[in-house]
Amino acid sequence: MASYAFISDLHIKKAHDEPSKVLRSFFSHEKVQNSDVVFLLGDIFDFLIGEHKAYTKEYAFFFESILEFIENGKVIYFFEGNHDFHFSNTITSFLKSKTTNYQNFKYLKQGIFLKLDTKKAFICHGYEFDYDNKYFKRWYKIYTSTFMQILTSYIIPYNVLIKLASWASKDSKRRGRKTFDYESMKTKYIEGAKNLLKDKQVDLVIGGHTHIIEEHEFDNDTRYYNIGYPQKDRKFLYIKNDEINFINL
Repeated sequence: MASYAFISDLHIKKAHDEPSKVLRSFFSHEKVQNSDVVFLLGDIFDFLIGEHKAYTKEYAFFFESILEFIENGKVIYFFEGNHDFHFSNTITSFLKSKTTNYQNFKYLKQGIFLKLDTKKAFICHGYEFDYDNKYFKRWYKIYTSTFMQILTSYIIPYNVLIKLASWASKDSKRRGRKTFDYESMKTKYIEGAKNLLKDKQVDLVIGGHTHIIEEHEFDNDTRYYNIGYPQKDRKFLYIKNDEINFINL
């Protein structure tokens, strides 16, 4: 049977900041190195939006690590988050220029169904758990639009985009601290996962986005796993032989 490693929501701001060190630890971990499939479930970066070649230099360690994994025959799935999106051409072009194994890299804009050993899974970034957040649903329609893709890739200069991103990130964190209640949100996301399991008719759902690490089994033997916030939790999810565990980084 195959083995699978999952991580998300690192929110890397700079190439040598603390979250980037966590990602390097993940990439170099023995279980990840020996995994057949690696899942990057979005918000790996705090801001990586639009088709800009500068990203391949700014975050060279990320692009080179992806290259190394796929050249070694592993499959990498990258899911767009709500902080890193619209850069599929940038990373695909980089990989095509370096290796014939570029098709081992899968860039996804939405969640997917996959069979993980004997389990039928729905794997996603995780906004799907936030089922009644009307504000986020409106924002999702905006940032996934073709207009936003053109705006961030070809109209707004890269340097201006980075400055706008810094301001938006600080503003978002400021507003979030005022309204976030851990226990009530934890309960809400579990209920969201329960609804998602029923809607997708799968054995397990796996995602991130919420920043609340979770392993929850429901009465019908279905399960919900959330990667949480690796910068704080220092864990990633690992599956082998139908055993699902959080592994310390």
